[in-house]
Amino acid sequence: MQLIFYKYLVLTGHVEVENLGTFSIAHNAPTYQTVQQTLVAPYQEIAFSSNAITNTSKGFVQYIATQLQVSSATANEQLQQQVQYLYEQVNKLGTDDWYGIGTFKKNNEGELIVLPSSTSIVTTPNITATKVVRKDATHAIMVGEAEKTNTEMLAYYNDNQIVSGYKWYIAAAVIATFTIAYLVYYYSTKGSL
Repeated sequence: MQLIFYKYLVLTGHVEVENLGTFSIAHNAPTYQTVQQTLVAPYQEIAFSSNAITNTSKGFVQYIATQLQVSSATANEQLQQQVQYLYEQVNKLGTDDWYGIGTFKKNNEGELIVLPSSTSIVTTPNITATKVVRKDATHAIMVGEAEKTNTEMLAYYNDNQIVSGYKWYIAAAVIATFTIAYLVYYYSTKGSL
């Protein structure tokens, strides 16, 4: 039953089970670990929510019936027996392991939780990746409708920054010159304040 459950979850990505909860597959994005210089591949992890489900997914019951070659009523009954057995194992031993899903146990509040198995659906291994930054590499980029290279755009923006940086000095120098000239003229004609 556990293998059938695991197969159905992988195929559909979502299962609701009466008296147990909702299982889904969470997709985690790839990450880059700088210290280890490792690119961690995207991976999928099983997530569990112990919310109150009143009916098992009909597609899941039908899938169990097809796999076991029994009627839907018998499949639903066997599923509920498996859920009951799970609760008995957790109450008696504290945990119960399900193939591919993880370990069921109760948290401090008494709610059933799942600790995902270490073999959560990993499809690609991690790879070693060294980050390389090439400052002298040239590549084409689109600027509006024109195609330019990154070095042309870098030169363009560097030239504009230098010119725009000097413009305020020129304006300050002109204003200071006029201010000094006015003060010299004022004091030379009036003598004092």
